[in-house]
Amino acid sequence: MTQEEFDALDDSRPGDALVQTAVAPAAQLRAAIAAQSPLRLGMVGLCVLALVGFAGTRILASDPITVSDISALPATVPAPAALPELPQAPAEVAALTASPIQSVEALETTQAALPVAAPVDCAVTVEAMPLAGAIVALDISAPCDAGAPATVRHHGLDVAIALDDAGAAQVEMPALAAAASFIVRVEGRDGIGRQVEVSDLDRFNRVVLAWTGDLGLELHAFEEAADYGSDGHIGPDAPATIARALSGRGGYLATMGGAAPSEDAPVALVYTAPAETDVSVAIDVPVTAATCGATVEAQARVIERGVAADTQQVALSMPDCGSEDGYVLLGEVARFSAPVELAAK
Repeated sequence: MTQEEFDALDDSRPGDALVQTAVAPAAQLRAAIAAQSPLRLGMVGLCVLALVGFAGTRILASDPITVSDISALPATVPAPAALPELPQAPAEVAALTASPIQSVEALETTQAALPVAAPVDCAVTVEAMPLAGAIVALDISAPCDAGAPATVRHHGLDVAIALDDAGAAQVEMPALAAAASFIVRVEGRDGIGRQVEVSDLDRFNRVVLAWTGDLGLELHAFEEAADYGSDGHIGPDAPATIARALSGRGGYLATMGGAAPSEDAPVALVYTAPAETDVSVAIDVPVTAATCGATVEAQARVIERGVAADTQQVALSMPDCGSEDGYVLLGEVARFSAPVELAAK
């Protein structure tokens, strides 16, 4: 290069050109920025801040890391312990060969079927059976009528009973006829009838006293001319048992209808004695708050050697209230005499 060419280059002042070149874009940049909206400028600023943060992270990440301590790995890794050997199948099992299934026997169930509750039968049932001593046993069952009241009618005699918590009742009724018929009626249900043949009724004599309500009437039997309180006196305080009649030693008194009858419940007293017993039967009416000043009504029935007499209607006017004490005696309602055997000539 000649001196003239070198001088020409020196006179071009590249520094000034660079300044002018740099100034021109800066002015254009300011003008472009001034033309932008504030929202767009804000977005550009957020982008700038994000770039600055990213650059700082990169710079910080380039700092050297000092490692203080490094543990050396073992030269060799120990081999794992040997696994236990699996048991080998016996030779006889290993030698078995597969064979197709020829048949399948009946299989037993592994779980019993749950029982299904049977529907409850609410029908009323009555079983009647004759017993010794001219007695008929009634077995009453009404599964859906626990504790319900019921009545037993036997040849015009009504007796009130109550079913237990299982809807059952057992009643022993003195028979009033050889062909004894019964109608059992549970409250709210139809009556159930039964008939039983009583073969030994002619061996006994009976007196029945029946009424309705809590009147407390009493039946007294005086066997072999006995007096009140003696061994032959059968009454509420000494009723005896059927064993006495079955043994032939005398009679007994049975109460039918419960110990605490309601105001309109039927009640009955039945005296039974062997036909050979000489006995007089009387009725006493206590003077109480329930009987004083009222007319007491009852029915008396006599069955002699299996033959029933006409029913006697009893009506008695009681003393006025104020002296609820003592008894009104109705006197003798029946007398049975031992048969007289005439000696053959």
